Amino acid sequence: MLTRRRRTRTEDDELPPLVDTEWLGGRYPFPDLVTAPGEAVPDIMLWLDLEGERLVQAITPSPESPEPFAFSLVLATLHPGAGYPRRPRRIRVSDTALAQQLAGVQLSSEITVGPTPELDAAFEELCAAMRGEMDDACSYFEDGAIGEPAVAELFAAAAQFYRATPWNELAEFHVLEIDIKALGIEAACLCVTGAPNVDDESEVRGLMLFPSFEDHDHYMAAIEAMDHSDTLLDFDAPVLALTYQRREELPQQMRRETASHGWPVAAASAYPLAEYRNRYGVPEALRERDVRVLAACARGLVAFLHEHSEDLPYETEQRVEGTYPAGDGIEIRLAAHGLDWMLDPPVPQSPVVHGPKVGRNEPCPCGSGKKYKKCCLPRDEAARRGGAD
Repeated sequence: MLTRRRRTRTEDDELPPLVDTEWLGGRYPFPDLVTAPGEAVPDIMLWLDLEGERLVQAITPSPESPEPFAFSLVLATLHPGAGYPRRPRRIRVSDTALAQQLAGVQLSSEITVGPTPELDAAFEELCAAMRGEMDDACSYFEDGAIGEPAVAELFAAAAQFYRATPWNELAEFHVLEIDIKALGIEAACLCVTGAPNVDDESEVRGLMLFPSFEDHDHYMAAIEAMDHSDTLLDFDAPVLALTYQRREELPQQMRRETASHGWPVAAASAYPLAEYRNRYGVPEALRERDVRVLAACARGLVAFLHEHSEDLPYETEQRVEGTYPAGDGIEIRLAAHGLDWMLDPPVPQSPVVHGPKVGRNEPCPCGSGKKYKKCCLPRDEAARRGGAD
């Protein structure tokens, strides 16, 4: 559940596209099983897209929101929990009071009042999940799309990667160029996540792979802007990531699969999770290729750091690279650049021509008829200082 501050819309805001679908909206009492005794029980706002019957948003707006139901609709269109930002052409709510609360929302959607049994069923499923009555269907096999050998290799590579503590060698702003031609990866961008030398179980450790260095820059710029903007969050770049979680935080089905197959883990807090997110930060289904790519990245990066940990070119124009086996006959090429590549290129200086020395009070050699000190001397001294820096 999300608690978000109220967002003030202006006429200049660019609205998400209008899509020919129907959303069901409702306001329900928050299940008291997750609140402390005597604590005020808030309401939860749900929005369901009938196309695919997916919950678009489930939030509890902050108490200072004077129109929480209307606010939840605006937030659902801008930051949906499923799919891309969009506006529904039709909206259905269960009673007139809810419809009236939406009257001031300018989304060009047709609002009707009628039964919402599909949304009621979604709310009951949500409550059942909170009570632990629903078996978690999340699986490492993605409904059969990923084979057991690929998952086993991911676990083995992730355990090796975790034990190597690469976050002690590379900060998040240190990026590497990567090629895995056998898997269709070329000139991509790889970085390690996790603060170095910090024994903090809440620290998210792992690696992230972007299609290009430009995509990495777009993603990082969006992350930096998150806390300073209420506009639509668009990372403008997909990301494939390997992260680690504690066993108790892992979905039940994944825990059962790990135990039954005996896959290795490096620590109780090092159960690997593979994830692909689109440009809006929305998770999408994994493919077996994604899992194989992440395993290869983990294997290759461990080998690269073993060879180059002492000569990583952090503050020079130097470049180090190597090609390494990454399991299953796959080779991976990794290259690290110095930090100079991230800086603005230097402004080229005009060459300074050193002729015979001219006295300050002598005629300027440019032929202006002025004394040198009154003509070209200041310019020549500035050029010499620039060349010495």
